[in-house]
Amino acid sequence: MRSDSLTRYLRAGDFSSAFYDLRDCIAGILRHIEAIRLGRAITVDHGDAVCTFRLPEDKDSKLHLYLMGLLRKIQTKEFTKRQTEVRGAIGTLFRENLGDREAEPIDIVLLGTSPEKQGHGYGKALVKAVTDIGDAKGLAVTVVTTDAYKFYEAVGFKLVAETIVGVDNPSWDGAPIHVRLLLREPHRHGSGEEQIPKAASDESSVITHRTGRTEL
Repeated sequence: MRSDSLTRYLRAGDFSSAFYDLRDCIAGILRHIEAIRLGRAITVDHGDAVCTFRLPEDKDSKLHLYLMGLLRKIQTKEFTKRQTEVRGAIGTLFRENLGDREAEPIDIVLLGTSPEKQGHGYGKALVKAVTDIGDAKGLAVTVVTTDAYKFYEAVGFKLVAETIVGVDNPSWDGAPIHVRLLLREPHRHGSGEEQIPKAASDESSVITHRTGRTEL
């Protein structure tokens, strides 16, 4: 199960850790099925590592939205409060830092490597597969993460902005959670150079994370 700081924050607001993990597992299966339907899931060795992502034009099926809606009916008020807080913080990161480009990038939704398979470069290979798609389409790639931002910086992403959640919640006695938005601009094929959009020209561990506007 995921153990990043954001997951711990959300889990602590649910009925119990076991209940959260069960519902999160079911939700993860539903999301993965939807990613497969959309052709947005990449794996290494049949699941030793997996990455799912979304393109700007992707739309969830009505069945997926219905099932995810049912899952949301069985959560505590505190969990809903924290989930809403996190979603709002992520939405603000995108709006304030990408502006008119908010809906344009490819989003990395989930990246995970089995503990026994870490250190083989699977995570880097999966991220490269997604950024190659971005390069081919001339699209930037974004990822939202808490604790794995150093990994993404090492594979070419730049930290755009960060925000903090959990600060004003009296029921949370843990440390504030830093939520970070990272972006990689598309590269011109064969040059390794970033394609900087006109509007912006002036200006090893196991990695598992939730991200973006669709994964919470």
